[in-house]
Amino acid sequence: MTSPADNQDFRLRPWQRMRKRREFDRERGIGLRYECPAFLCRVLPPMDPLARPCRRLGVIASRRVGGAVQRNRSKRLLREAFRLNQTHLPAHCDVLFVARKELLTQTLPELEVRVRDAAARAVKRWAKQEASP
Repeated sequence: MTSPADNQDFRLRPWQRMRKRREFDRERGIGLRYECPAFLCRVLPPMDPLARPCRRLGVIASRRVGGAVQRNRSKRLLREAFRLNQTHLPAHCDVLFVARKELLTQTLPELEVRVRDAAARAVKRWAKQEASP
């Protein structure tokens, strides 16, 4: 038996990745901020409002997280948690994750819960901002 989630396309497409430095710099300065011990998350409207409506992802893991293996693992975990839970975010937004060392102690299901919580807070604050004049 298949669930409704089995029919959805959860792939991360090339246009869903933030790659340019100016995109990351923009994310750092503004956006809805959510902090937890494992990561920092920023969610904000896209740079180009006329662009294809999609959720874009950027991941930063500095040397504070650990060596190359630990940094790559933390980025893979965050990408996977985002990929599986992107439907909980607004349809047209940019998301930046900044990994922290504590991320490496988390399992993927624990991380997914934190990403869903960050998404729920972002959606709630997003709606509040759009409602206010």
